Amino acid sequence: MHMTTRTLLLGSTLLAALASGQLRAQAPAAPAMPAAPAAANPNHGPIMTTLKAQWVAVRDKVIPICDLIPEDKLDYKPTPEVRSFKDLIIHITGEGYTFLGRAGSVPGVTPPTMAELNALTGKAALMKALRDSYEWQGKLIDSLTDAAASEMAAGRGGAPGTTPKWGSIVGLIADNMDHFGNLVTMVRMNGMVPPNTAAAAARRGGGGGARGGAPGGAPGAAPAPAPARGQ
Repeated sequence: MHMTTRTLLLGSTLLAALASGQLRAQAPAAPAMPAAPAAANPNHGPIMTTLKAQWVAVRDKVIPICDLIPEDKLDYKPTPEVRSFKDLIIHITGEGYTFLGRAGSVPGVTPPTMAELNALTGKAALMKALRDSYEWQGKLIDSLTDAAASEMAAGRGGAPGTTPKWGSIVGLIADNMDHFGNLVTMVRMNGMVPPNTAAAAARRGGGGGARGGAPGGAPGAAPAPAPARGQ
């Protein structure tokens, strides 16, 4: 499905749920919070309040799992045709500016070019760029009222006036979760446990190993709690 169509469908579902009172903003459950939870934005109505909460939940999944990746695994890729860990971090960083750049800008901040992002080396530089991108996204999202977010802007293909600004946020959330799924699979393939899964398992009083029990467990031992669905 074309991204613009998909974004509008996701957004229409979101707004329908908002109108019926069925969708409520949820606080994220992340093991390593990149920043303290922000107070509710008084300028946000139900649309932006919900989108901000969902965006925060995604951010607080993506940053910790990227931070988990060891320096010596940055170039790992399951097959030659797909992105490496490094490629995914750069891609997610750049997509934040690409998607939300259609909804506005942050005064005094010039987003990096993809050429500049692709030139980054080392985990510290990559993680700084990722956090900077999310910080920029957060400032832009905070600047939008429901009315401003409902103004028409350019869609994924660049055609003006084809999608509401909030559609860019919905598209970004969907895109980030796609790549979070990539990261979860690759992290698991390298014997690591996604941080949000490990935290959920710890709250239940068990480990975050593979389904059916931790690797190497003794025969007959009680299985470890299963990771969150899809993780």
